Amino acid sequence: MKKGINLLIKQDQYIKYERVFKQLKLVLVLFCIVALFEYIGLYIVVQRQRQKTVELQNQNQTLLNYIVQNKQVEANLVFFRQKEQQLVTILKTDVNFYPYYQLLTDSLLQYGPQAKLVSLTMDNERQSEFTLQFPDYAGMLTFFKFAETDEFVTNFDSLVLSNFTATPGEQQSYQLVFKGTFKEIHAD
Repeated sequence: MKKGINLLIKQDQYIKYERVFKQLKLVLVLFCIVALFEYIGLYIVVQRQRQKTVELQNQNQTLLNYIVQNKQVEANLVFFRQKEQQLVTILKTDVNFYPYYQLLTDSLLQYGPQAKLVSLTMDNERQSEFTLQFPDYAGMLTFFKFAETDEFVTNFDSLVLSNFTATPGEQQSYQLVFKGTFKEIHAD
């Protein structure tokens, strides 16, 4: 007697298993395709990020080299900025000395060459103190007459003789120290 396997009897179960395996095979193939596309997509994203990182590193290195090479220029710019700030500060507190000095020297020239301006100090409120030196007593007396004229007095809001000094000896001279306030000069 011969024994054999009857495949036809359990064919229903076999077909069920075959369908399950086909579906499993299809799911696995689809999963592999999706995973492949996902891998390719991630690879592209990572490559772009690497490329951007490399570009940024190159740009950073270029800028650092530029800064290192131009340190002197930057130092000069910082120095210039500090000097500009100092100039602005000075201009805020500037006395505007020269026009008042010119006014005083012009007034003294109207008097004559005998009066010599020894010193002049002035603050930003136009309060001033100046010293005049005369070689002789007669020249000093004529200056007093000139100092009382409108040509000289109109330059000041107030003017007072604060000190008188006579230097004895061969080179006798006289010094007058005046304190006062200049009238404000308006720029045209």
